[in-house]
Amino acid sequence: MSMWEFLAPMAMGIAMFVAIVSIVRTVSTGRQMRTAVEKKNELQQNILKQFEEGEELNHFLNTPAGKDFVAAAEVPVADNPYASILRSVRGGVITVALGVTLYFLDGQVGGEGLYVLGILLTVAGLAVMLAAGVSYVLSQKWGLLPSTTSDGNIDS
Repeated sequence: MSMWEFLAPMAMGIAMFVAIVSIVRTVSTGRQMRTAVEKKNELQQNILKQFEEGEELNHFLNTPAGKDFVAAAEVPVADNPYASILRSVRGGVITVALGVTLYFLDGQVGGEGLYVLGILLTVAGLAVMLAAGVSYVLSQKWGLLPSTTSDGNIDS
């Protein structure tokens, strides 16, 4: 058995493990966030039930504590655009690297499967990086990203 015949299944196993861990982490994070939002909503509903008249509620909402209450109830529109774009770039780079690796492993191991899979992964990774670039340009045009000064610092 050659080294490449040993490494190809190992690389695929590692890739599958990383994919499964990523899926489990995403599902777990989503459940935690949903639970936290449900608890927060329940608490806010219980607080609002304490007010019997609209005047009391209006008076409360005009106090600093009431303004904090309303601010805490707001749902964030999106996370940091930079973080989202960097996640896409990172995913694209990893996918391209895996695709190129499989493309070159095909020549060592033989067969058509790794060649085709390598090409597909490379193209998919390039598409993800292209989407990240489009997201960056659109985020700048829509004013979602803070402007930068000529020396590269963020202008506040």
